[in-house]
Amino acid sequence: MASTKVLLLFGLCLVTLVTMCGGNPQKKAYGFTNWGNGNAMHSYYAEGAPGRFLGWWEVVIYAAFTIAGPDMIALAAGEIQNPRRTIPRVAKLIFYRLVGFYVVGVLCVGIICSSRDPGLLGAIKNSEPGAAASPWVVGIKNLGISGLPDLINAMILLSGWSCGNAYLYSSSRTLYSLAKGMLSPV
Repeated sequence: MASTKVLLLFGLCLVTLVTMCGGNPQKKAYGFTNWGNGNAMHSYYAEGAPGRFLGWWEVVIYAAFTIAGPDMIALAAGEIQNPRRTIPRVAKLIFYRLVGFYVVGVLCVGIICSSRDPGLLGAIKNSEPGAAASPWVVGIKNLGISGLPDLINAMILLSGWSCGNAYLYSSSRTLYSLAKGMLSPV
């Protein structure tokens, strides 16, 4: 199930690349047009360069709370066959996962959907549930591609389910270790 996240990222990046080059029902090569007129980065709490820095920093803080990689390695270390060799190798892969999911993902979503899209802003303002506020789905719907938003929603659901499984594993592993520690003689 964890591979669905990787497949979803590759698929969405491929869709972005193909559609931005003109492979969409509208036959429009839109490129980086969603980044025009100051839409590449917005100010937050201040104007100009300090506001753009604060906007970037707010995104970094938000993203930092969603990272679940290093802690999972530490929890799984008790079950890895050769931890001295495996843990450093897996830890190095976290960097590539973070770059892929955050940097490449944000780049592609910024290309396919404008940050000022009325459908996206309306869904966020009205707190619409589910994929109505997903910039991927909004961008693909704006291009007139039918059927693909439903597939993306299903893949996002599977990705969320995969995260739930990882947290179930980590919580049960932690409880097991705590119980085992309490039962062992000191």
